[in-house]
Amino acid sequence: MISGTVFRLQFLTAPLLLLASGGQAFASDLPPVLFEYTEEAFLTCQTAGGEAQIGEGYSTTADLNADGVPDFITDLSAVDCAGAPNVFCNNGACPVDAWLSTPDGGHTRFEIGPALSFSLTEQTDGRTRVQTAHTLETCADANVESTNCAKIWNFSGAGEPTFAFAQSDADAPRSRPADLVPVEKKVAVEPDAAAQTGWSLRAVPGASPVALAFGPGNIYNVAAFCLADAPFIALRFREPPTDETLSVQFSFGGTFLTAEALHEETAGGAYIIDLTANDLAEGLAGSSTSTTISVDDTDQGTMSLEGSTRTIRTALETCYAF
Repeated sequence: MISGTVFRLQFLTAPLLLLASGGQAFASDLPPVLFEYTEEAFLTCQTAGGEAQIGEGYSTTADLNADGVPDFITDLSAVDCAGAPNVFCNNGACPVDAWLSTPDGGHTRFEIGPALSFSLTEQTDGRTRVQTAHTLETCADANVESTNCAKIWNFSGAGEPTFAFAQSDADAPRSRPADLVPVEKKVAVEPDAAAQTGWSLRAVPGASPVALAFGPGNIYNVAAFCLADAPFIALRFREPPTDETLSVQFSFGGTFLTAEALHEETAGGAYIIDLTANDLAEGLAGSSTSTTISVDDTDQGTMSLEGSTRTIRTALETCYAF
């Protein structure tokens, strides 16, 4: 059984951040150092009493330093912190960071700083120009006469990135944060019929992959993953339950397995099942083609197990012996 404050804080890790974002594919595209930064942002939101969700436009890929390797720009205005909306931004200015590729294959963070917005323009030499818009207070000493002044950034060269002041009225970057809508609110929450069938394997930077499937009834998705060399199942709900602990029963052709699921705030509200306390992993990765699930004696319906044997065994191969 999972218990203790220390363990709860440790649950803000790559696999569970993937769950908290609704299983969006963005997670597999981020380098590990950027993923850790995103986890810290989620924790900041949760510490302030909010619930974080990645929105469209959070991470943008571009070759900023013309070395042929993708760089990234992150924009915290695209992290929707429901319940604590002003935790990252001040008067519309939100932190923007550049993540520049390094010769060793990693990425290093450069803090552009709070900005009202930003835009990207492809250059003929292969670089991407970054323009950030700022308030007049930021540019008070630059003699820039416009409603919002701008900085034009140069990320090439051996030293620190540099910038030059400019006017932003003629080439205004995209507006934000009002126009940004969190991904799960912008697209239909319900997956289409094809997406609901079977299990898939999601790559997670710096961690083991996650086996993921959409669930029946009130269960949005079910995921299997390794964390700290231990195996877990996580359940996310469309309408979150109010109880801290749930009794979840799985039926496999007449065989019933009951497991305790514990609510974890640092997992984006997911309920966590410790797979060392039961035989649930064998049931989900076994020969059954489907399983019916009930939560606290309320039937949720039938979940497909198509592809579960391969994906779950792959996701748990470093932490669980079948």
